[in-house]
Amino acid sequence: MRYVSFTLILVFLFAFAKAQDCDIATTGVTTVNATNTAPLSSGDIGQVFNFKFSIANFGSDVGCTIPVNSVNAVFDFPTLAGGIKPYVYNGPSTFSSGYFTWTYNSIDEILEGTNTTAIPNGQGDANILVQVIGYQTAPGGTSTGASTLNLTQTGATSNNSGNDYSTAQLTIFSRASLHLKVLLQGGVLGNIAPNVSIMRDNLRNSTFTGFNYIPKSDPYVNNAAYSSLFTKVGDGTNVSYQTVLDSATMFADRSISNTSAVDWIFIELRSKTDSTVVLGTRSAIVQQDGTVVDIDGSTCIKFPSLTINNYFVSVRHRNHLGVMTSTALPTSSFNCTNTIDFTTMTNADLWNNPGTPQYDGLEMATLSDGKRALWAGNSNVDIKVKYQGGGNDRTTIQSDVLAFGTNINFDNGYGYFKGDVNMDSKAKYQGSGNDRTLLQSIVLGYLLNTLNVNFDLFLQQLP
Repeated sequence: MRYVSFTLILVFLFAFAKAQDCDIATTGVTTVNATNTAPLSSGDIGQVFNFKFSIANFGSDVGCTIPVNSVNAVFDFPTLAGGIKPYVYNGPSTFSSGYFTWTYNSIDEILEGTNTTAIPNGQGDANILVQVIGYQTAPGGTSTGASTLNLTQTGATSNNSGNDYSTAQLTIFSRASLHLKVLLQGGVLGNIAPNVSIMRDNLRNSTFTGFNYIPKSDPYVNNAAYSSLFTKVGDGTNVSYQTVLDSATMFADRSISNTSAVDWIFIELRSKTDSTVVLGTRSAIVQQDGTVVDIDGSTCIKFPSLTINNYFVSVRHRNHLGVMTSTALPTSSFNCTNTIDFTTMTNADLWNNPGTPQYDGLEMATLSDGKRALWAGNSNVDIKVKYQGGGNDRTTIQSDVLAFGTNINFDNGYGYFKGDVNMDSKAKYQGSGNDRTLLQSIVLGYLLNTLNVNFDLFLQQLP
């Protein structure tokens, strides 16, 4: 009788243990895009990702149920050497995935989950999404972080620890971006100290009409007078970067701080191995002090399709001669920590055509206060400033004026013109303050010219 009783007790204990054979486990962590569709291993700063995983009860006994609050799940967010965080949590502070309730611990930078509902055998939460956003990288522009999911099961249930841990890597790239300063000679013509290098904002606020003539949309794309003369590449072809986002703010009067909008400029990033190859372009707004801002008003000009690398940087304008750096700039120039300042560049900093040492120092105009500016007067948007002869810029000024009628002396040609040499919102060919005379004085004042109005070698220094 004792033997039978003892046997019954063992059978009961075995049955109880078997009924509690529960195993919480994950099927693994993967990285997908923000819409939960594409497996990814890398992306950019500012890009949104989801880590996706499942947690379920894979116990061998169909009667097994994992009790409430007996599972702790922890998903972490890495911090690398130097305090770099490739990506950070971008989701809600608390949420439910079904069986689990999750809370973000901002101090420890972990997402913690607890099964606030008992989990029957074979059940669990499928495709739990943890949203992150690309945050920062190492100076070289790349950082890879790994996140782990750890599951801990407590209580009287069994657990196969071999499948309660998973990890996933995500590499974040910094896309090229830059701080830029540049002056346009046309905007400072006639200025006197102390405002020699503060550009006028007459296109934004015409002294003749009070109107703003700076277009809201990128003229290098949307204006037929320029669109065929400026080749757009990469981000320059993206319509998302071709229109000012808030025109009221962009074109507001900030002349007290010398940051009112002056005009659109055209930026090129060129191959570090071949400066004739343009890899990406952007159009942006230059302000009175030379600071360039993106369409959202930020001083960080973004090239989302280009990774941080070494690039030659060239700047062009619709009626000025372009200019380029003499070398491919280091990667530190393309993460918006340093400023590429064309207004203070030396002769050695600027590219000039090989075999023509006479142009060294003439890549840009030098103002009376020592600042540098793009040469004005390139009204027909070619590669030279020219007053007389075939392909001269004077004819463009004349054409702009005659567009209003047949009178070359017309004095009310207001608007946004290639022939507006001094950028005062008027195209004028004859009479006081006309653009033709300004063009002539620029050509005659060029150091390689010996007072010859037919001078034909006032050349843009771009490859």
